[in-house]
Amino acid sequence: MGLLDKFIKKQPPVTENGRFIHTTDNHSMNPPAYDSNPLSNRSAFYDLSHLIDDNTNAFSSRDWLPDFPPIDLLHNESTSEDIRDNDTLKVLAFKLEDAYASFGLEVKVVNILQTPSHIRFEISIGKGIRISEIKNLKDNIQLSMAVTSLSIEAPIPGKSLIGIDIPNLEQSPVYLRRIIEDIAFIQSSNTTFVLGQDARIIMFDLRKYNHLFITGANPREFQAIERSIICSMLYKSTPDTLKLIIIDPLKELSVNYNHIPHLALPVAQDPEKIAAALRWASIELERRFRYMSVNAIKNYGDAFPDGEHIVVFVNSLESIPKESYDIIKQIIASGASAGIHLIVLSTVYFRMHIYQLVNDRISNKVVFAVNSKDQSESLIHQEGAAALTGFGNFIFYNGINNTRSNGTCPIVSLEDMHSIISFLEKKYAQNESNNDAPEDSDLLDQAVKTIIDAGNASVSILQRRLGLGYPRAARLIDFLEQNHIIGPFEGSKPRKVLITQEEWERMKYAQNKSNIDVLEDSDLLDQAVKTIIDAGNASVSILQRRLGISYPRAARLIDFLEQNHIIGPFEGSKPRKVLITKEEWQRMKQT
Repeated sequence: MGLLDKFIKKQPPVTENGRFIHTTDNHSMNPPAYDSNPLSNRSAFYDLSHLIDDNTNAFSSRDWLPDFPPIDLLHNESTSEDIRDNDTLKVLAFKLEDAYASFGLEVKVVNILQTPSHIRFEISIGKGIRISEIKNLKDNIQLSMAVTSLSIEAPIPGKSLIGIDIPNLEQSPVYLRRIIEDIAFIQSSNTTFVLGQDARIIMFDLRKYNHLFITGANPREFQAIERSIICSMLYKSTPDTLKLIIIDPLKELSVNYNHIPHLALPVAQDPEKIAAALRWASIELERRFRYMSVNAIKNYGDAFPDGEHIVVFVNSLESIPKESYDIIKQIIASGASAGIHLIVLSTVYFRMHIYQLVNDRISNKVVFAVNSKDQSESLIHQEGAAALTGFGNFIFYNGINNTRSNGTCPIVSLEDMHSIISFLEKKYAQNESNNDAPEDSDLLDQAVKTIIDAGNASVSILQRRLGLGYPRAARLIDFLEQNHIIGPFEGSKPRKVLITQEEWERMKYAQNKSNIDVLEDSDLLDQAVKTIIDAGNASVSILQRRLGISYPRAARLIDFLEQNHIIGPFEGSKPRKVLITKEEWQRMKQT
């Protein structure tokens, strides 16, 4: 009987999350009794073919929830064909046992887990064998196995086993769609998002783990995992249950996230916008604590499981203003209990104080490949991150349980991300008019009169005197600056008011008069009408974006279209209704 004939194939048991595992005992997760003869009574290995096309836990696209983007917007890719077959895995397991046996150490492979990036052999050791003996032979075992790298986790937390990992010949890509369709993700809470996949899906629940620190040597890997995190969030939460604040001082985002309806504020890139965004998060945190104190609420998530959670993404620590460091510390210390969470992405830079602070205070981390063993030790208390190879491979360190999991970041193409954002933008079109300049001319008039009376301009003045929220007041300030009504941001100083009340009245008169002459550019008017008919609704922001025109010109067009009964009246946050069809517009032009 040949060596491979000694291996018996059995049907593997099913774990709690519906995935198959490979073990030698259908009734217990404990390793079998050890046999002193390393070449006799080999472990029973199971058929691994289910890993090649395991779609038993996937929901079909027709079952998808209507509140979220269609699953078909994500690229669908069959699992890679590079997964090694059963016979190859058996031979590798035999080589591993035999390699240790040649040094007089008796080990037995009791479980095999194949992941997109590596293969893990879980081994039990004979009585009297020290873990240090297993670890000290690492280089010799790597030579015997003829692999490019080998890592040892001894022991595996929660198991009386040792894990030995070797890389796959070729890394198999992980596609987010297969994870999103998995029953484990479907049944997870609305504060859960995807980090990646190992032998099983690696998910992160903000309500349970609070905050996340993502670091490593290659910033491109941060962009990839951020795209995956945000995309999985959009498949889990609506704008009513999730608000995003994205801080991107390096201006390296490959996706225009400004069109995501979940944004609490526009993406902050300039220093003053970054400081303002973090101040907004701090003010909101204090507001929630006052509410929780009055109502005797200890934890926001427990009291409001479907309430609005805020996630602050910080894409680089190097450009964060020093005056904002205290806000970051405040959010880390107490934000999670009020439903405000922090996700920090930064290259390794231990010389920077804020980097050390975040590393020390956020216990849960995703660590991509780093440049030295010392860096890895400082981050996850082991050398493993220095040995990572292949784009997107990481170690997830769970600081609560002091456990580590290897994983691979899922792939989300730019095309997929744009499709998802475009779908959500159209679905929540009623919020579109709030994303740019104000359409309520009365509010704009009140804002200008308020700052002229005050003698200076700031977001806080408009908030206090007009009773506005921060996002709306900030958009008004941006609009007033763009139209040279107020001066630029000058640090702690209030902005200067550049016009008088008489000049403002003349500006309003000139704008109203120009409405009469809007028909002079008939081509622009024709484009505007066709644009709103195609969009199915009308707003100043739609004309600004799609026709590339300024706010005053777009506003005049909107006023003219309303006066001529082409669109409906202003209805607050709702987009204006389009009252004609393309055929009716053609007839109107002819008359």
